[in-house]
Amino acid sequence: MLNQKVQQVEKADRPKMSWSNLFKKQDVTNGNPEPQEKTLQKIEAAEAMTAFTNEISNREKRKKNIVIVEVEESRETDEKITKKDEDDKINEILEKMIIDKNKVKSVTRINNKSNNGKPGPILMKIDSEESKFNVLKQTKELRDDEKYKNIFVNADLTPAERLEQKILRD
Repeated sequence: MLNQKVQQVEKADRPKMSWSNLFKKQDVTNGNPEPQEKTLQKIEAAEAMTAFTNEISNREKRKKNIVIVEVEESRETDEKITKKDEDDKINEILEKMIIDKNKVKSVTRINNKSNNGKPGPILMKIDSEESKFNVLKQTKELRDDEKYKNIFVNADLTPAERLEQKILRD
């Protein structure tokens, strides 16, 4: 179905849009303004290109990140104690996965408990893509341990990438 859509778009007799020809001065040899349909096409093309560049930029920012979900949150009210508890839990998980802690640049809990009562995900920034893939390979170590079997480690994906993955799974 997706291939059919791609073929339809490719067959459509539309001029190729790029940033350079999108904003070219219009040809006013006959003195008539640009038709409204052509203006709308340019606006749509500009929006599509902006969305595409934003997606690429977002993927670039996330390429060294992983997300860990279902790590219990600390019940402490003191921020310092909470931070220490979470650091201890993350260190414990890294040790279980046999991961060098020096490869981890930062660890941040994205949200505290959400409305559904689940603990918020943890964003972990890794020093390189290679280290990230090594971390993802080592997640099998968590599944073998009863204590960590409900903790999941995933690549940090953009909403578009998550949608792609969902479509591929279904």
